[in-house]
Amino acid sequence: MGGYGGVGVFNQFVSLNSKPDRAFVLCSNGGASIKRPLITVLTIFVGRGFVLELWLKSLKNLNFPRGQVSILWVYSGKKEDAFASKLRLEFEKLKGYYSKTLVINPSLKKYFGSDGHIRHRIICDAYNYSKRYLGASDYVFLLEDDVIVRRDSLVKLLCLMKNRRIGFAVGFLRYRPNDSNHSTPLAWEFSQDGHRACVNFMPVQQDGIEEIGSGTFGCSLVREPLWSQTELVPWSEYIFGTDVNFGHQIRQKGYKSMIDWSVRCKHYFRTKEGKLVYV
Repeated sequence: MGGYGGVGVFNQFVSLNSKPDRAFVLCSNGGASIKRPLITVLTIFVGRGFVLELWLKSLKNLNFPRGQVSILWVYSGKKEDAFASKLRLEFEKLKGYYSKTLVINPSLKKYFGSDGHIRHRIICDAYNYSKRYLGASDYVFLLEDDVIVRRDSLVKLLCLMKNRRIGFAVGFLRYRPNDSNHSTPLAWEFSQDGHRACVNFMPVQQDGIEEIGSGTFGCSLVREPLWSQTELVPWSEYIFGTDVNFGHQIRQKGYKSMIDWSVRCKHYFRTKEGKLVYV
């Protein structure tokens, strides 16, 4: 199980939302007239900037009208950082989007280690914090900074949202080899063992659409205002992981989570030798 499900009770998570905002913010807003749906592409940068050039190409190549897309980037660090400077430069180059916002906040943390508890605290904090900068949207497209998506990924996930009971649609990614669940899909289902929730990995499918308990934030589309109204948690009593918990949370609200196995994404990482590869 690799730590997912049945991992006990952890210390209560304290959100950054209660702290003073120390952010440096750049933004530009689009006009009042817009076609629907309006989608916010949200990315948090919390320590994996090594694939930025490929990631930007993937983002810009998405087959969806830019005039219906808002860009929201949240960087954990100082505006004087070299990576922050690079983000600002690339942010200024983005053209044709309905709106764009870059948030640089030194109060948010980065993490380069392998401790899942620290990593999920940081990820959860950044996502919850990002919601204060979320403008008017019909959907939020979560695109992690180490995930490369195909051109049609957003359009395919959006098609699933024709069913209003679906609140969360995800693409197909695998765990990195340096994770304990090497090459297992980042998609899960829940079962009950008495009062305890158990998490099971979904078996890989070559194609098709399938209901799941929850899935990765790496490439996923969430209905609004479901996203902004669901306070993320890094773990709950028996479920470990911010994204794992999200599907369980929205199921309690009456929404379904789905995976489109044909939305195949590349999940990048660096080897110990510094080589850039993906699963």
